[in-house]
Amino acid sequence: MPETDQFLEQIAKLLRSSSKKSYEIAETNFRVGQVISEACGNHGEDVISRIAAILNQKGIPVSVNFLFDACRVFRSIRSEATLKEIRKRLHGNLRWGFLVHNCTRAPEGDTEEAALYWEGKLSQIENALEEADRLYEMIDSLPGSIKEQVLGLLRVTGQNPDSTSAGEREILDGNYKIGHMADMQFDDTFTVAGRVVIDPETGMNERLIDIHNCTSFAADKMIEAGCRACLIAGDATETHNPSPNVQKYLLASLTKLARHMPVFIEPGNHGLSKNPKDSTALEFLKGRENIFVVEEPTVFYQEGFSVNKIPSEAWPQKDCAKIFVLPFPSKAIINGEASGKSIEELNKTVSEKLRLYLHAFRSEIDPRVPNILMAHITVVGAKGAENQDMLKYDPKLYPDDLSGFDYVALGHIHEYQDIEKSIFYSGSIDRMDFNEEGQPKGFLIATFEGREVSTEFTETPARTFETLTPDYFANPEWQSLIEAGAIYRVKGEVTKEEYEALKPALKEFPLPLLNKLTVRREVRIRDEQMTEELKEDEALQRYLVNQGINEDLINQCLSAHNLITSNGKDEVTKEDDTYLFKAA
Repeated sequence: MPETDQFLEQIAKLLRSSSKKSYEIAETNFRVGQVISEACGNHGEDVISRIAAILNQKGIPVSVNFLFDACRVFRSIRSEATLKEIRKRLHGNLRWGFLVHNCTRAPEGDTEEAALYWEGKLSQIENALEEADRLYEMIDSLPGSIKEQVLGLLRVTGQNPDSTSAGEREILDGNYKIGHMADMQFDDTFTVAGRVVIDPETGMNERLIDIHNCTSFAADKMIEAGCRACLIAGDATETHNPSPNVQKYLLASLTKLARHMPVFIEPGNHGLSKNPKDSTALEFLKGRENIFVVEEPTVFYQEGFSVNKIPSEAWPQKDCAKIFVLPFPSKAIINGEASGKSIEELNKTVSEKLRLYLHAFRSEIDPRVPNILMAHITVVGAKGAENQDMLKYDPKLYPDDLSGFDYVALGHIHEYQDIEKSIFYSGSIDRMDFNEEGQPKGFLIATFEGREVSTEFTETPARTFETLTPDYFANPEWQSLIEAGAIYRVKGEVTKEEYEALKPALKEFPLPLLNKLTVRREVRIRDEQMTEELKEDEALQRYLVNQGINEDLINQCLSAHNLITSNGKDEVTKEDDTYLFKAA
């Protein structure tokens, strides 16, 4: 192996220049692979590991995984002319991640087989680009105001190649780490204490901005920690048809993550339509670089930035993991077995099907790498799963069903918790309502040493929910205790008089306030002597006495009562006997 300063400086110079501008990365990293391949031949992992170690000792950070990727790309393409042709066919939008992904199992360059491989890949992409060109031609023919609206929507739901540059390349080094979050439930109809509040700076729903801030915070921390992958275990959106605003903010965090690591995301129950043939909430994310939308049980082989459904010939390398994804089951999983079954019976059927998938997953566990399961599901025994409606209407699994995996990243239940060893709900990223008052909100980072895992839970800047009691307003300084960013409700039982006294304070409350006060009804205690054994006139007399009626008026009421119940009966009977009554 060449260990000369000239050789090392050549690689160091290439590495430094590859991070200057995004469009240079593919060509420069290709040349890194060329230098190593031509100098070292087809030597294996040990030689490339030594090169990485020497470079790191000299203060040039680089990982073995990256050097393998660089060599693999070079050996697949060989010629810079071929590389330039690929860039040309991609309209200049050539990214390093694209090359690494497509070279994982590509034939070596300078062969007819390799030429056919790349021709097929590029033809598919060219067809998509031509469709995009036709779309923009059609948009150009629209009236100006409509054109601007359509282009604005495309900027939200599409990916502008110029705005998603890979930036400075992350050097993968150290222990394998993943980020785990779930249940962001992006939505632009959420309220603050029952009222839609618009953020004055953005013009957007304030609660949508809250969720965006928490998700963006989590993304930044995962990148800072050097995570190799991000797992989003369902319910990224509140509905199966997210609005353009929701798509914009969710996409902002996911593309930021995808520049540094593969992102695996599944829809969750909120992301599924009642019609199993409909698209899920994540349709707009499909095809985006380094974002993997998983809508059916799938096994992935992650090798650095490369993600495939089959392992490469070099598997397993360092920075490898096997990722198993079990999405929330859509109605399609029942496959015509719903007829005549109750909800409980259907959920039992679905749960058994999920166990079959898990059994198949366990048969594929690789003892040489971390094996990670992601699922959006109810696990019996979890805090929150004791809700009987959840157990009744959801398929459910037991902790034993999830055994064998090195880490289980769960979503669906909003409270962060460790079910059993290595089985975690990350909880929701922000508080959704007062049912989650006081719960910590955040995400997990799992660190693997081999297959051993340790976790760290990090809280996000989630909004505080706080319940006030009627006594709170007895403090003359109560207004000074209000936190500007909190969401409040007042809850408790008061008399009608107490409620009237509280009205001014409730009206003066400086923030939206959810009023959950219950006005207590005044219950009269029945006279113990008022029994069925009393005659009607005796009962009436007791009632009037208890009401404080004077004696003369009581006597008049009793006389009227006796007249109605005795002589009055005859008068009513005579009226009923008339011809008019009978005709009716």
